[in-house]
This record gives sequence, C-alpha cells and structure tokens, in this order.
Amino acid sequence: MKRVVFSIVSILFTVGVSGQSVKTNSALYWDTVPLFIESNLFSKGAPNKGEFIFHSDRIKISIPKRNDYILADALIRQTKRSLDSLKLLQIEFCVFFQNGLSLEWKPVPASKTLIDTYLPVQSKINIQFRLKGQNKILQQTTLKRVDWRPGLYAYRTSDFSDSLNTKLTAKAIYDDDHLPIGFSLIDDSLLKIPAGKNAELAIVNHLLNKDSCIEFRIVDSVTKSFGKWVETGHLLIIKNLAAKHHYVLEIRYKGDSRVKTYRIHVLPFWWQTALATLSFIFLGVAIVALTSYIVTRRRKKIAQHRIALGIEKYKKEQNKLDPHWLDNMFHTLLGFIRNNQNDLADEYIGKASSILRDKLIHGERLLIPFEDDMKIMKNFISNERLRHAFNYTIHIDPGLENSSIHLPPILWQPSLENAIKHGNAGIIAISILKRGNDLVMEISNSGEFTRVTTAKGFGIPITTERINGWNMANPGSRIQFDLKQVDNEIIARFIFEKWLA
Repeated sequence: MKRVVFSIVSILFTVGVSGQSVKTNSALYWDTVPLFIESNLFSKGAPNKGEFIFHSDRIKISIPKRNDYILADALIRQTKRSLDSLKLLQIEFCVFFQNGLSLEWKPVPASKTLIDTYLPVQSKINIQFRLKGQNKILQQTTLKRVDWRPGLYAYRTSDFSDSLNTKLTAKAIYDDDHLPIGFSLIDDSLLKIPAGKNAELAIVNHLLNKDSCIEFRIVDSVTKSFGKWVETGHLLIIKNLAAKHHYVLEIRYKGDSRVKTYRIHVLPFWWQTALATLSFIFLGVAIVALTSYIVTRRRKKIAQHRIALGIEKYKKEQNKLDPHWLDNMFHTLLGFIRNNQNDLADEYIGKASSILRDKLIHGERLLIPFEDDMKIMKNFISNERLRHAFNYTIHIDPGLENSSIHLPPILWQPSLENAIKHGNAGIIAISILKRGNDLVMEISNSGEFTRVTTAKGFGIPITTERINGWNMANPGSRIQFDLKQVDNEIIARFIFEKWLA
C-alpha cells in the first residue's frame, strides 16, 4: 500500500497538550500559510502535496492563533517559507467547493476561523491564499472527505499470542509499509481459519491520526447471536473460535454506522472431517467385524473341539459294545456245546456271524439308516430267542418316513438284552413313535426294576456314556435316555429330540 507523507514544507502533526487551545483531534498543517484543522478522524499523509484527507463529516479550518505559533515555534523556524504572525494579518482568502470557483476574496476574520462546515462523502473544499492587493496565489490547499471503511488486507493464524509480540505486530502494521512475517494478502470476503488457531487480521491503515479508531463485533452465523462492539487498532486478533463453525465479522470506524462485513469459516479438526468420520466408521465396522470373526472362530474351535471329544467318547463307548456282545455270544455257545445242543449252536453261530458282519459294516459310522438298524435288531432278537423263550412285538408309527430317518447304530442293544434277560413273563414290546418333532423308542418288559441288578452289568453305563458323547458333539439334536418302572413294566425310553424337524 503506497503512502505519501507531507514534505518538510507541508508537515502535519497532532497536537494533544493538556491546557492548550488545540483540541485532541486537531492538526497544524504547515505550508506558506499554516492552517489549524479540527476533525475527528483524518489522515497524516496524502497522495498529493497540498491535500488534507479526512473522514469525519465535520471540519473546521482556522489560522493558528498566537499561542499555537508558540507551540510550533521550532517548526516555524525550520519552515522558512512559512509566513510569520504579522504577515498573516495581511492575507486574504477565497473558498470554493468541489470544482466551483468563488472570486470573493475575504480578509481573515478576527476569530481566525475560515471554514466550519459539514461535508458529504466524496466532496472537497479548495482554499486559496494571497496577500492583500496582489494577484499572486501564495498557497492552495484542498481538503477532501473520503469514503473510508476499515477493510482487511492481510491475515495470518497463530497458536497463541503474547502481549509483547502483539504490540510489535500492531506497531509494524500501523507505522510501517510492510507486513510482518507470516501474513498473507486477502483477496476475498471469506476467511478460512484452521481449527484451534487465533486469527490475526491486518486492517488497512490510511495513515490515520490515531490507531484505536476501529470497532468490531462477531456474529455467530449458527445461533444468530450478536456480540458487543469492541474497540481495536489496526491489528485485530480473534481468539477462541469454535471449530467447524461459521461467523460474520463486522468492522467500522467509531461513530460511523457503515460497516464492512467478512465471513469467517473455521475449519474442522481432522477428526471432525467427513473423511475422518468415514474412517472412524470403517474402523469401527472393521473392529466389530474382526472381533466377531475372532469370537466366532473361537466359538467354532471350541465347538469343534467339543464335537471331537464327543465323537471320540461316543466311539469309545460304542466300541465297548463289541467285547460285551462277544462275551455274551461265547458264553451262549459254550452253554449249547456243554448241553450237546449242536444244532442250536450252529444256528446261533450263523445268525451271530450276520450280526457281527453288520457291526463291522456300520461300526465306524455315527448314524445308519433306520431300516438297517431295524434289520440288525430283528436279527439280534431272532438269535436271542435261541437261548431265551420270549415273545416280542415291534410297533413302528405309520406316520414316520423311515427312509429319511438315521439313528446311532445299535444304541438299543444293552436295553434290549436286559429286557430279554430280566423279563418275567417273557413278553418284550418295542415301540417307535412320532411325537411332534421328536422320535421316541421304547423297550418294555414285564418285571420289577432294581438298581442292584442294573449296577452289576456294563450295558446300561455304556449306553449312558455313549449318549453323553453324542450330546456333547451334537447339541442341536440331543438324545435323552431313562429307565424306569411303570406299573408292572420296566420301560427303557430313548427320546431323539428334533430328529424329525
């Protein structure tokens, strides 16, 4: 910003000495004819020689009085072209506004006041001086009222500001023609300030007679709340601006209703940006997904481990049935041989070999088709009737779809052996029923249930442990087993839960 300051023959300074006639907002304008100018706000410099620039509407121009000369005596001696106080009594002047010309020359009045008037914006007054009776113009002074509004021309941001740094920066902006380090020129009415920063704003300086002649206020664009007008100099520092927020800055000269408006957009912190929000969402989803994956995988491993243990236990108990059955088979054969019942022994071995073959075929399987299991059961009953006299019935619910049902192989064997061995009346009833989604198998015989008898054998404990292994491996299709007395019958009941769903 270019500034032309008055030369030595046209020097302007503000006089503020207490007890003197010169008022606070006054100036002694020194030229051939010194002038005493009073105005509220004016410039200490002008673009052209012989001009006085002011902003306030009222201006008063006078010839300096004697005591004003005394105050500036040193300056008068340096300014050799200036008239002394005696010669000032011999001058006359004429005034014309704008470009209009007045040929009326007047002597300096006793009050020494030449002009005391109000001027509209963008208007000017010209004053010419000459000695009485002469045509030579000694001096022409132009007084212009300009339309100044305080505007921002540069800014910078800072993390903090201390009083010393603020004073030095303000002095540099007010007195010097260059900007301090870090300031950037403003070319728009929108200012973008990083979050968490202070805004340091440089206001255009018209070489005014005082620094603290500006007022500002902040308007919150969101809440529409207006702050109070606050006095400031040509360096305006705004602190504590909320991140991701919008404000309006209004600035004006004191006593002036006209304002200059700027918009301030405080940028968000990095974590308030849309990208950060999306990143947080993505990260949250990823964490949830990863956690879910880890938990699911762990549960799956635990379930797989439980299933493996259950299957191992199931097969272990299932394999115990073969020695148990073989032991019974050999004892039966030995009995036939001792009693010279060779025909029964041959028939028994033939049927036993068929059962053993079925056991070998299905022994490693967890499930076999329902029809195959029923075939083994009938062979087993037929073989047992060679050594025990009993009658039996097998009832299968007609509502069952046999082809779609699979069962653990020969789970019924120990219970059926006990029913045959301990049944009093020699009647065995086998029922396979449908109850909702459950499959129920019941093996009943007449007789009396005793814990002592059950505890002596191996079959029922093997059945119980085998079922426990199955339930551990298959929690969604459990098997319940119980053995109890109902009236005069002993009933072994298997409930296959949800096997028909």
